[in-house]
Amino acid sequence: MLNDFINYLQKQVDNHSMYVWGGQGEKPTEKFIRARESGVNLVKALAFWNKARKLGFGNKMRCFDCSGLGMYWLMANNVYSYDMTANGMMSKGTMLKKSELRRGDWVFRTKNGVAKHIGYIVDDDLNVIEAKGRAYGVTKTIFSSADWDSYRRPACFASEIKAQNAVYTFSRLLRKYSTGEDVKALQRLLNRSNNADLAVDGQFGSKTLKAVKQFQKIKKLKVDGIAGEKTITALGGNWVK
Repeated sequence: MLNDFINYLQKQVDNHSMYVWGGQGEKPTEKFIRARESGVNLVKALAFWNKARKLGFGNKMRCFDCSGLGMYWLMANNVYSYDMTANGMMSKGTMLKKSELRRGDWVFRTKNGVAKHIGYIVDDDLNVIEAKGRAYGVTKTIFSSADWDSYRRPACFASEIKAQNAVYTFSRLLRKYSTGEDVKALQRLLNRSNNADLAVDGQFGSKTLKAVKQFQKIKKLKVDGIAGEKTITALGGNWVK
């Protein structure tokens, strides 16, 4: 079920689906957009719609707001029988630390403890799909703690999320200027364990070096910026000689 949900979310990104207040999968028309939006928001929404139509997505795109993007699928697939706001969706999960986030978890932007916006973690690199806003539509971007301040594991996907936890295996020292899939794995582990916001790009640059040193300092390891056996195992990775 989780894979189907994530595939659905990715389809909305690919189809240039748009943000419209109260939207839950409707096909966009000027009448519908004007009925839901006004002022500057209307101008932005119409501009996004017209641009997407010119690119050939007019018959594929759909309308969503942030919670509507998730609830449209969740209700259509009988996960929930009733609609919810972002705050209602936040109540349907277990609170997490940033380091515990996994593919399938939900992230929120809150004000005074009330969720005002929701996004959905869709891969091990912690990319987030969200109905971002009138000028942006449905987007996919790397998680940043500057954008999201509350995290939940949704009860409806909890068992699937727990079962998919990846174990990363390493067999070489990783240091500045290293590149490759194992560097991506290192960056994922650092994002989980070190509260870092690293781009998972497979490039061991200055930000990854800083994150490794910070982690080594916290764990009272040799602070040399080199990810070897002790650092990798402390991060929860599997070291193979």
